[in-house]
Amino acid sequence: MPSRITLVFERLRLARVLMMVVVTGTTAFGFGATPARAGLAAGSAGLLSLGCFLMDHLFDLRKDRTAGRTTNPFAAGSLAPRAGRVVIALLLLGAAALAAPLGWPALATVGGVILTVVGLGIGVLDTPVLRAVSLGAIQGLYALLGGLSAGPPGAGLGFTALFLLLAMTGGRVLGDVRDSEEDARAGTLTIPLRYGVRASIVFLFCFELLAYLAGVAMHVAGALGRGWLWCLIAIAVTGTAINVSFAVRPSPRSADIANRLSLGLLGGLYSLGMVLARLVP
Repeated sequence: MPSRITLVFERLRLARVLMMVVVTGTTAFGFGATPARAGLAAGSAGLLSLGCFLMDHLFDLRKDRTAGRTTNPFAAGSLAPRAGRVVIALLLLGAAALAAPLGWPALATVGGVILTVVGLGIGVLDTPVLRAVSLGAIQGLYALLGGLSAGPPGAGLGFTALFLLLAMTGGRVLGDVRDSEEDARAGTLTIPLRYGVRASIVFLFCFELLAYLAGVAMHVAGALGRGWLWCLIAIAVTGTAINVSFAVRPSPRSADIANRLSLGLLGGLYSLGMVLARLVP
C-alpha cells in the first residue's frame, strides 16, 4: 500500500506541478527575464498547473470511478467535488493575478491553458490524436508563459514552445501505453487503444524527431547560446535511447519506466539547457 505522502503526491500530481514551475522559470531565465518577473511566471505556473490538474480530475470523476483509479482525489473520496470547485477557482484566480503584471500576452497564455483543459474535459478535444497534441500544447504554453516574462515574443520563443509541444505530444503515447488497461475500462480512447502499439511507436519517433529539429531552430532563430545546443544533443541521445528501449519490448511496465525517465532526465536537461543558454553564449 502506498504511503499517505505518496498518495498526496500522486493525487495532486505534485511532481508534475514542480516540473511546470521549473520549466516555466528556467525558460524565463533563459530568455533574459529579471528574477522578479521569472518568479511571477513560475508562481503563476505552479498555481495554474495545480488548479488544472484538479480540474482534470473533476472532469474525469465518473471515468476514474469506473476504472477504479485511486489517484483521483474526487473518485477516492478524499476531496468533495463542491470543495474542489472552490479550490480550483482560487488557484486559477491566483495564477491569473500573478500573470497580470507580466502583460496581456502572459495572461492570455494562462487562459489558453485553462481553455485547453476544459476542451479536453468536455470532450471537444478528446480524440486520440487531438488529446495527445492538446497535452503537448499545454506544455508549450507553460514555456511560452516563461518566455513572455522576458519581453515580447520572438521566433526563438515560438520554436521553444513548438519544441515542447512536439516532444510532449510524442511522449504522451508512453503514458497511454502505461495506462492502457485502466483507459480501456474507463472507455478513454487513446492512440495505443485506437491504432495499436506499433503505430504508437511510429508516432513517438516521428514527433521526437520533429522536436529535435525545432530544438535546433531554437538555437539558430532564438540566438540561444551553445549551452542549449550541448543540452539538446544530450536530450536527443538520451531520449532516443529511452524510446528504443521501450520500442524493443513495449509493455505497460516498460512504458512507465520510459515515461518516468523522460520526464525526469529530459525535463532536467531542458531546464539545464535554458540556464546554460544564458550563461554560455
